[in-house]
Amino acid sequence: MLFTLAFAMLAATPAASGPTRANAEIGYMAVLRSWDRDGDDRLSYAEIDQMVETGLFSPKPLEADQFLSFKETMRSFYKRLDVNADGFVDRDELLNGALATFDCMDLDKDGVISNPESQSAKTRCRTG
Repeated sequence: MLFTLAFAMLAATPAASGPTRANAEIGYMAVLRSWDRDGDDRLSYAEIDQMVETGLFSPKPLEADQFLSFKETMRSFYKRLDVNADGFVDRDELLNGALATFDCMDLDKDGVISNPESQSAKTRCRTG
């Protein structure tokens, strides 16, 4: 689901434009700082689970079963970023994986995801 980028880009994005790559990076670093409870500069699976269960909100109203599916999508997205399968998502894994999704969505490579790019990404980019 494309909500992952919306979640990470809580940094203000001007209404006239779409989410930017710079805001995505800022947002994901904020996720790391906010949910890295033990201060080791990485997210354990337990920290990811805690983030999803207690701190994750959908950007649009969802029915209960849809919200459970949304949570599982988010949990899967973050855990999939653990490319070395050590049970942690470190800073590099987080940024490399999440920004690769952003780059897939940004067809014209202008650093901004327009609404048409966002809509077409649903079938082009693996986000969850």
